[in-house]
Amino acid sequence: MAITTLNTSYCTYKFLVDTDLGSSTVQNFTNGTSVVYSITVDNTGQNSSTPSFLKLYDSVPDGGIVAASTEPDYILQIDGGKNITFNFPSGLSVVNGLSMRCVTSGQTNDTSDPGSNVTVTVVYS
Repeated sequence: MAITTLNTSYCTYKFLVDTDLGSSTVQNFTNGTSVVYSITVDNTGQNSSTPSFLKLYDSVPDGGIVAASTEPDYILQIDGGKNITFNFPSGLSVVNGLSMRCVTSGQTNDTSDPGSNVTVTVVYS
């Protein structure tokens, strides 16, 4: 997983870019309460015919998100070979802290990495 976070006083938004999001959870990257404005998921790599599922969690349980059993708050399906941006013009409110992971099915207990790199960019404040 290669994560870049941009947080600067010159911009009111923060950006998180993960160039290899898989089944391992990126825990509480918003560091608490935040508002998400867009999420871009690039599933064009070698996943040309295989969908990926971005799972988002607005919780910070003791011990962190357990990939095989913690119920996601949101599941976004990205078809194979697609680069999709999900926009939230009024903002998607996050109360506790946002965590995410990407797998090959929408089932809660799926811990299978996508066949190739999935890049996820989150714009939040």
